[in-house]
Order: sequence, then structure tokens, then C-alpha cells
Amino acid sequence: MATNFHSDLPNDQIHAPKDFSVASNSSVLVKSDSGDLQWEASLFNLSTTVICGADVAGVLHNSFFHIFFSKTLSIEAHFSVTGDATAFVPTTGFTQAAITIAANDTAIQVADAIKVELDRLASSAVAAFVTTVNGSGQCTFSGMQNTNDTVDMGTGFVYGNTRTPYGNQSLVSNVGVLSWEEKTDPAVTSLTTTGTSGVSTLSAGVLNVPNYTSLPVSYLSQNIEGFGDIELGSEYGMSNAQYNAEHKFTVNLGTSPVSDISPKFMLYSSIWSSPMSGTQLSGWNGWISGTGTVVLSLLRATLTCPIVGAYPSTIPVCRVAQETVTLLGNNSPICFNHSSFLTCEGFAQDFDVNETLILSAYCTSETASFNINFNILFKI
Repeated sequence: MATNFHSDLPNDQIHAPKDFSVASNSSVLVKSDSGDLQWEASLFNLSTTVICGADVAGVLHNSFFHIFFSKTLSIEAHFSVTGDATAFVPTTGFTQAAITIAANDTAIQVADAIKVELDRLASSAVAAFVTTVNGSGQCTFSGMQNTNDTVDMGTGFVYGNTRTPYGNQSLVSNVGVLSWEEKTDPAVTSLTTTGTSGVSTLSAGVLNVPNYTSLPVSYLSQNIEGFGDIELGSEYGMSNAQYNAEHKFTVNLGTSPVSDISPKFMLYSSIWSSPMSGTQLSGWNGWISGTGTVVLSLLRATLTCPIVGAYPSTIPVCRVAQETVTLLGNNSPICFNHSSFLTCEGFAQDFDVNETLILSAYCTSETASFNINFNILFKI
């Protein structure tokens, strides 16, 4: 009869857990709700550094690499050498980014061209990249969160990806699904309560509760219905409900896509105002029907309260989520669902007190007419 000696093996003869070598730092091995073993990585910011090479007689034309900006946005960045008419064949499911260079450009010029294209994506609110070059052919870009590493698909350049965990995080279970979530330390020095299950003590931001493994997370949900009839060229904010309790896209925020708005328009088009610091946007989903192609966006806008110094004429907005929908008619509503959101420069991950949320829309055809019903979920 066979005998199992595995339990008697010394440490230097026992293999590491499954996939240990490819697991991310700050990750744990868990059995998922579907019964599979997987490495659950903590929340992280991703930065990629590309060490570029020079082009040789246009050889870089149509070579490309993949950037996974978020779980819902994948970008295919390809090189286009001026004068070469060979068409690039895009990969289905990727947003396209064309990096224009000239034949025989140096590594420095190639890196500069990558920065120009990623800056364009950031300024057009496609993806909030932060991109730098070092003057020697190296380009570094960041802004990606909790997603896959940037991957070379044939350029031959050297790619380095750095994952940096952020915030204070805990591994929690939501309806049996394990995931990392960022936690805010309670602003309490000491609190002691006594109950039937024992004594619970909160001291210096650490909570010890008998018979409980984690603190509950509170959520706030808001449902809104509205409609719009908008024209090409402007971005419209959803106005506050009128006397008939309808929300309409009637606040003209400016030329689309906007990067700042007036404080007056922030007030007119705010659909929600944060009641406390530390609130986080957790979900945005809904249905939309009508005609035309509509670009929906959730915008964050903040104004110091109380006002210090001169009153500003404009304030910046952060486009935390965007959805482009080609409508199929009133009888064929289209759904959308977002559970991850961008954080712009100058905006914290958490909402400040009195920070507002705006739903905006602009069209890419002559006009668009639509009805929308959506939910916003906040974690508090």
C-alpha cells in the first residue's frame, strides 16, 4: 500500500503554492466563490516605462503595444510612419491610438511621439494618462489602476511595469466574493462598549470586535430618470427636476467635451452633493433609449467651501466615467454598467464635503433625443 511522505518533507523540498512566481506583490491565495484557486491582488496604481528604439527606414510602421487602462478600457497604440500607406488592422475590442512618427526617427523622437498621443487621449477625456519623457528615449505613463500590465505586441522595445498598492486596504467578502477594498481609519481615539458577546474596543483607529471578522460597509443608492433633446457641439448637464419633477439635459456646460464649468452651472446641474468626506463612487448603471449617438459622462466638480479669496469664474471638472451609446430607438433601450472610475489630477479618490456629481451628455451626430433611467451607488 502506498505511503504519503509529503508531510515529512523538509522545507527546501516543498514547492511554492500554485502560480506563486507570477503572482503580484501584496496578493493572497484564495479559493474564489466559483471554487477556483486564484491570487487576489491588492488595489494598485500601475505605471509603465518604455525604453524606445529608433526607427530604421519605417520598420516601426504598424507595430503596436497594448495598454490596459482599466477593466473596461483597453488601448491599442500603433505606430504610423509618415508616407507609408499600408493600413493598420485593429484588434476588436481595443480603442485605437495612432502614434505618428517619421522614417528614421531617433529613440528620443519616438518617445516624444508616444507622449503626444497619450496626452491627446488625456485632453480628450478618453483616458487620464500622466506621461513624461526623460530626453534619452524613455517614456513613462501612469493613471492605470487595478488592471493588466502593458504588453508589447511587436515593437521590440523594453517595457517595465510597476504596481504600487495605495491606501489602507482590507480583504473583504461581499456576498461570498472576496476582494480588496480601501478602508478609512476612524477618527476616534478610544471607545469601549460592553454587550452579551463581550467587550468591543476601538483605540487609535483599530477596532477589535468579538465574533465579527470585519466592519460592515454602508452604501447609498440614488435613482434618477430624465430625458434630453440636444444638438451637436455642446455638452449639456442634467438640470435639477422642474415643477413636473422631470430632469432634463438643458444646462449648456460649454463646447464638448468640457474640462471646466462655471460655479453657476455646477449648482444648476448637480444631481448629488457629498454629505461627508470619505464617500466613494461605487457604481453607475442604467438604461437609455432614443435616436442618435450619445456620449454620457459622470463629472465631479468641487468648489472650496467657504470661498477663500476671489470668487472663481470657472472650476475644473473630473470626467470619472464615460459611456458612448449609439441608440436604436425608443423601443430598444441599451444598458450600461460601470463599477470602476477614474481619478483626475487635483481630485482625491474620495469625495470632499459638498463636492458635486454631474451627469452630462453630448452627441456625435447632428442631434440626439433620448430617455434615460439610471442608478448611482455610493460607498460611505
